Amino acid sequence: MAPAVVVGEISQGDLDKFLSSVIGDGTKRDSLITYREAAEQLGLSTKTVKRMADSGELKSKRLRAECFKSIRVFQSSIDSILTPESENSKG
Repeated sequence: MAPAVVVGEISQGDLDKFLSSVIGDGTKRDSLITYREAAEQLGLSTKTVKRMADSGELKSKRLRAECFKSIRVFQSSIDSILTPESENSKG
């Protein structure tokens, strides 16, 4: 048990709620993949993937400032391209 819970500063329920909001509730996190991995999944060149990331069509993140090789693409943005909206809304 956390020290704050032991001394009564916070309830265990409040602590659990806070931690799930900060850390997540156990759901799968959005992974980051390289341009090469994204290109393989999409069947495109890495240059095309870079253009798509630069234009905002793919969500990407730079891991280190001023290092072009540290840019990664979010897997969810690849999945949204590979899974058409009509298939997402079927239920």
